[in-house]
Amino acid sequence: MRFLQPILALVLGHSLLAGPLAAEGKSIIVLDASGSMWGQIDGRAKLEIAREALGSVLSAIPAETEIGLMAYGHREKGSCTDIELIVPPAAATAGAITDAANTLKFLGKTPLSDAVRRAADELRSTEEKATVILITDGIETCEADPCALGTELEASGVDFTAHVVGFGLTAAEGATVACLAQNTGGLYIEAKDAGSLVEALTTVVVAEPEPEPAPPEPVILAENVDPVLHLVIGGPEPEDAILMDAYFDFVAIGSDGTPGSDSAATIYGRSLGQLPAGRYLMRTTLHSVTVEQEVEIGPESEVSRPVAVLDAGILRLQLVTEAGGEPEANALWELYGPEGLYDSGYGQTVRVFPAGEHEITAKLEEVTARQSAVITAGETTDMTIILAGGVPVFAAYYAEGVPMEGDQSFDVYSAKAGLDGKRPYVRTDYGAGSAPTLPPGDYVVIGGVGEAKVEVPFTVKPGERFDVPVILNAGIAVISAPNASALELYAAKIGLDGKRAYIRSDYGDVIQYTLPAGDYYATAKAGEATGDITFTVAAAERTEATITIAVGLAAVSAPGATALQVYDAKVGLDGKRKEVRFNYGETADYMLPPGDYVIEARADKALAETAFSVTDGTRTEVSVIIPRGVAAISAPGAREITIYLPPDGLNGKRERISGDYGEVSQSTLPPGDYIVVTDFGSDIEVEQPITLADGQRLEIEVVRP
Repeated sequence: MRFLQPILALVLGHSLLAGPLAAEGKSIIVLDASGSMWGQIDGRAKLEIAREALGSVLSAIPAETEIGLMAYGHREKGSCTDIELIVPPAAATAGAITDAANTLKFLGKTPLSDAVRRAADELRSTEEKATVILITDGIETCEADPCALGTELEASGVDFTAHVVGFGLTAAEGATVACLAQNTGGLYIEAKDAGSLVEALTTVVVAEPEPEPAPPEPVILAENVDPVLHLVIGGPEPEDAILMDAYFDFVAIGSDGTPGSDSAATIYGRSLGQLPAGRYLMRTTLHSVTVEQEVEIGPESEVSRPVAVLDAGILRLQLVTEAGGEPEANALWELYGPEGLYDSGYGQTVRVFPAGEHEITAKLEEVTARQSAVITAGETTDMTIILAGGVPVFAAYYAEGVPMEGDQSFDVYSAKAGLDGKRPYVRTDYGAGSAPTLPPGDYVVIGGVGEAKVEVPFTVKPGERFDVPVILNAGIAVISAPNASALELYAAKIGLDGKRAYIRSDYGDVIQYTLPAGDYYATAKAGEATGDITFTVAAAERTEATITIAVGLAAVSAPGATALQVYDAKVGLDGKRKEVRFNYGETADYMLPPGDYVIEARADKALAETAFSVTDGTRTEVSVIIPRGVAAISAPGAREITIYLPPDGLNGKRERISGDYGEVSQSTLPPGDYIVVTDFGSDIEVEQPITLADGQRLEIEVVRP
């Protein structure tokens, strides 16, 4: 609802107003704080009159009134952007607005249009009514059009009103800002002195008295929808224990006859709900059954009772291990029906399914059963499925009467082999006391731990629980090998191929094995050194054995080296030394058997050898010094740079040391004499002899002739 036509207020003035016109919703007072407010009325500055009038009017407004203050021209002279929201609109802000107005400085220009726009933007974040109250003693001075702004704000679609109080304006001046109020449905009020300013502000700021309460609306029901569910036409509703699982989802049907995408309401079980009158798609779901239908919901003053018929029956199912037994909580049932129907559960259930024939699969561990279920609409089908099986209890023993502790596993297979000669795998269980449920029949269990496993046949009978002891005839062997990094285990007996049967490998210097009784051979490795031992394992006994490895440590350092190679010092029949270990870098630690060795250190083309010896249990420090220099050659325009040794021997051939493509070559070489050959292409080569000293960096530039 709009206020009185503002053009009438402009003509008649504020004296004809019958009472205050409240600003509904949130409001912002836009106060002119420009320099013109220093002008006087009746011997007093207009700014003083405005402060007093504003304080007087605000003291009378209710505390819940949501109002704020914006000012312009109060901080800078000559600025059209000096606009500030000083007090955001909120309840109980009258005191803050009065205090803020009393401290304002009145300095600048009159950007009243931008100030009103800013205030409107602040209020635009809510859908409530919004009001701006402009108090100005001057016209727009910042090249803006108040009339156009009013038209723009009215066309924005926001419930927005602007009131304008012209304080001390002439009729002509007032006409330039009155249109701002007129175009938004607000008032333009002239104020000539302090009294009329108070009256004008009271008209547009002070809230109206609360209206008389409207007569009570006709009473409507809080819950006007009570859905009804039947399993079959004409049948009764299901008992509460089943009906409590049902839910009814309502989707409004549009004027084009199609349902919308959002649910209007969902009603559960025997509960009631509330919906406006109209047509709806009612989707009814109970367990695995869902039906859809269009329904009409009547006035909210009456209860509508739409009826859903599921064409379904009740299945009362229980899974037992013997006739007359209690339901087995761990037994799983799965029901498959037409059109992809699937449901599942455990032990026993009472569920609603569509009428028709369905397939039920029941399972208790490895015991399974399949049965057809025919569901009749409106009736209850009772079904009991017996999952008859037996329970073998597995436990491993080192020897008869000596139970095994810790980890143990049991792999179960069917006793009868297939056409491929293999037994079908059934399952695996872990830990002593494992007790799987198996169908009646013959089986084999392969049980134990580590390398100690045996095969035990057994037979399962329905309803029988029985022990299956797995006697391993095994013991524990603990092998220690100080300083070792790895250990390999073999059978002690050497086969016809001259080799021992490999059993397993492990890392570390102390390994514990569970092994069948018998003789074994173990070998351990510490770096390049090895040791071995033969030992015997007895059933239900612990055997401890130690492998002694004769080994020493050679700590090699070769400053500047890029690679290290260890050789056995002894030269073989082929005139070569046996390679022992290779590493990149200039330092390395080698675990070696006692003996004599040679370390070769290489830095590019320079190398050096040092002999050393290793003794058992001793650390030997080995230092290698590589005599070397660096030949740094540049040859602008060169294609290739090659370094040779001077000719040696009767054939006069030179040994090539290094070569680089391009104009630059840098090589690390042993001290000595060399020949540098630079190829510039087009059959142009330059040869230059050089001599390189230990520790020298020789820089040479070769010029193309």
